[in-house]
Amino acid sequence: MRCGLGEPAARTAKPRQRPQQDVPLNTPNLIKIVSFLTGRPAARRDADAGSRCTLYIGLVVLAVLAPSQASAGTEQQPLTDIEQVAEEFLSDARGDGSAEAAPLDRRLQLPRCDKPLQPFMREGAQVRKRTIVGVRCNGTRPWKVYVPVSLVEFRKIVVLARSQPRGHELSIEDLELQRRDVSRLAGGYATDVSSVAGQRLKQSLRGGAVVTPAKLATKTLVRRGQSVTLSAEHDAIQIRVAGKALMDGALGQRIRVENVGSGRIVEGLVRSAELIEVLVQ
Repeated sequence: MRCGLGEPAARTAKPRQRPQQDVPLNTPNLIKIVSFLTGRPAARRDADAGSRCTLYIGLVVLAVLAPSQASAGTEQQPLTDIEQVAEEFLSDARGDGSAEAAPLDRRLQLPRCDKPLQPFMREGAQVRKRTIVGVRCNGTRPWKVYVPVSLVEFRKIVVLARSQPRGHELSIEDLELQRRDVSRLAGGYATDVSSVAGQRLKQSLRGGAVVTPAKLATKTLVRRGQSVTLSAEHDAIQIRVAGKALMDGALGQRIRVENVGSGRIVEGLVRSAELIEVLVQ
């Protein structure tokens, strides 16, 4: 079978040249290119020997022009690897707690790096509860991406051991301590089961729910003039001294307390009927 490129043009006038443009190699554009090269329509259903030539030439054109499309099959860098590198970097920089990266857009496609990924922070940036961490590839196909990372802090806090209805008076058996991320608990929390026992629920709660002051009917735990223990913690050093409450206080409420030894008046949060956590500035 002989394949030609169509009959010569009837007119010898030179067509006006158009600026060269990159044409995406999708199916419709390929048909147009083949039709132009052969001078024949490439989409006719009644295929004959001429249309088979069209197909042959089309495959040759695709083979010549398609190498640039092959890069789309390059092995991609797993986004979970990038997130893990950012988390480990921030955890090491902080030295306590752990970090959690926000998931990257799964449509992001980056070539797999042939060198270890390098985490970094912008010059002058400080580690905060929510920090932007950069991850770069210094390999043969370099790239750089920024990952939002949040610091998390885990503590053992009071939660319900089982579901309870509104108005239920909590007992020790209704409560338990679980390790939870407290960095997102804006409503407060309790760390002592005995400080919650005896209080009534303002709303029905399911098992495992964090017991916060807002979910409990107000109950005065500390009375004015009562002897209490002042507790302060800073840089892993905890100090406890005797104090005297200068006002009534409910769980989680801020009250003024006098340090019996120094006479100094401080503010603290009521953590139990006897314990006041001093707010260290």
